[in-house]
Amino acid sequence: MITGAPVNIFDYMTAAQIADVQSNAATIDVSTTIQTALTAFVTAGQFVDIIFPNGTYKLNSALTINVTYMSVDFNNSTLNFTSMASGYALDIVGQVGASPYGNGKVAICNGLLQGPGFSSSLSGIRFFNANPASEAGPSHISLLNIVTRDFLIGHTFSSNAYVIDFFNCDVAGCGTGLTQAASGTNFGERISYFGSTIFNNTVTAVDMNNPNGAFVFSQCSFDYNGRQFYINGGRVFLSNCHVEGGAYVAEPIYISSANGGTFVMNGGWMLCTGSNTVSIVSVNTTADQGGGASFRDVSMNNLGSAAYFATGIGRCTVSNTFSYDTRQNPLLLSAVGNLLTDGGFEGTVVADAFISGDTAPITSRVTGTNIALTNSSSYARTGTKSLRVAKAGGGGTSCQFVILGALQDKSSAANRRLYYKKPGTETGTVYVSYGYANIQSSATTGVPYVYKEYAPAVTTVVFTASAVDWTLAQSGEPINVAPPWATHSVVIFNMDNLTAGNLYFDDVEITCL
Repeated sequence: MITGAPVNIFDYMTAAQIADVQSNAATIDVSTTIQTALTAFVTAGQFVDIIFPNGTYKLNSALTINVTYMSVDFNNSTLNFTSMASGYALDIVGQVGASPYGNGKVAICNGLLQGPGFSSSLSGIRFFNANPASEAGPSHISLLNIVTRDFLIGHTFSSNAYVIDFFNCDVAGCGTGLTQAASGTNFGERISYFGSTIFNNTVTAVDMNNPNGAFVFSQCSFDYNGRQFYINGGRVFLSNCHVEGGAYVAEPIYISSANGGTFVMNGGWMLCTGSNTVSIVSVNTTADQGGGASFRDVSMNNLGSAAYFATGIGRCTVSNTFSYDTRQNPLLLSAVGNLLTDGGFEGTVVADAFISGDTAPITSRVTGTNIALTNSSSYARTGTKSLRVAKAGGGGTSCQFVILGALQDKSSAANRRLYYKKPGTETGTVYVSYGYANIQSSATTGVPYVYKEYAPAVTTVVFTASAVDWTLAQSGEPINVAPPWATHSVVIFNMDNLTAGNLYFDDVEITCL
């Protein structure tokens, strides 16, 4: 053999084994033969490039590839592990004591790892080095064109596995596609996938448990997985990726209460092809724990009819989204994302509303000649109070007010939802405008007023003498982002044509999505 030339694994196999591989019959176990050769290369201590001629290799026991001493080209072969019952089909390790930067190579490429099924106890590829003192591990390596399918777990990352790049490496039909373990030593830094597809995994595509690790995905697809991302600590970053599902059973993105769990999606496309009824993300980290979810410049389509895009108490931001038809998506960001400081009007004073039209000059934010705003305990949809709007004069007299929330990100589209109640016999028409405004304060009285408004959505509510119980009103869709001059998202009420009496408002939500 020529020193430094690629090694053909057939040189270490019997004629019968070679014939079985070439025929794709997969009836003869070659795992011991191949592992003996791989171990000999490590013992020799000299790096080799190994070629597996095309075919199907029947493997009844696990293989270990030491990336310090070899790289492997499977030449579009199938590694058939369907007869294995448990453990890991392929271990990728690094030599103890070797420089981690010396492993900078394509470790394995061009192969299909076939497992016995997602309900088995056999997992696909494990990246680790059990020696806690080792800095080498399986690190600073790349994998190219490797397909892993039908295992309990596709790719597992544990101790001393870090800075690993995957190019066009698909994981499909597993229980869990990718996972970083909850415990281990020195692992998880920048595990990156480029142009890969993680699809049809029954439990979850990405299971992140390492508080010190990160998955990084660029131009990847996540299609029809039971759950797309489960984050129990650690970070998951997506750039220009495709996330597609049908009708999810639970939130496709879940961030537990573990410290610092983070999900970031920039660009790309998120869509559902079925009639999805659940929220898209659940964020359960507290403010002290940090973490959260962020979506920016993402195209979102048909994400479903859930009231909220996000559930949970944690931080979630959505900005500058695009869509075919925004009415296909959840209307509101989250219950904890309300821009109002007191949308339930439970305080002693009215915090998020002011009078904008009266029969006399306005000198008070909440008390006027023809209109008065108070937090009242007479009625409440939830809690103990609601906003009472009292009109003194009859139909045709000026009576207007504004409910508002300060804008945080003008690239987001604001949505509004509220409930109203008319317990009396008042009649007439109320015009409700959903939009944006520039709010100024009077130099003489300090009372706020609408300097400029943009209200593309206006609805009409016609009251008869019959009482009206709590009724939902909402803007319907995030049809416009805020103009650059806007300071607030607003709901403007014109009650000029209503007769004298009282209307009540409760559970007002203005959120940005």
